[in-house]
Amino acid sequence: MRTLKEALLAAAAAIDQAGDEDWCIRIWPFAAAPPELRALSQAGGDEDWLAVVPDKLAGEYFPWPGTGFGSCGIESHPIAGALVYIGYLGRYYG
Repeated sequence: MRTLKEALLAAAAAIDQAGDEDWCIRIWPFAAAPPELRALSQAGGDEDWLAVVPDKLAGEYFPWPGTGFGSCGIESHPIAGALVYIGYLGRYYG
């Protein structure tokens, strides 16, 4: 199993390879997200979705991850050039 540092470095490398897509927000069902990003989760198996938001789109351009669609818990993990958001229902319904 990778350390957190190794997972963050691998995720940063994957984003660097994306090229000019730094204006793209990537959202996956949690099970379909890249394993390096899934490894960041601390939700203990209740994860539902994962989003990678480039730094230039975070905050005012893309505020919904902080609200969790109004019905789920949210983790945020800064990586080089982006924020990784992981949403899960377990905090409220589990």
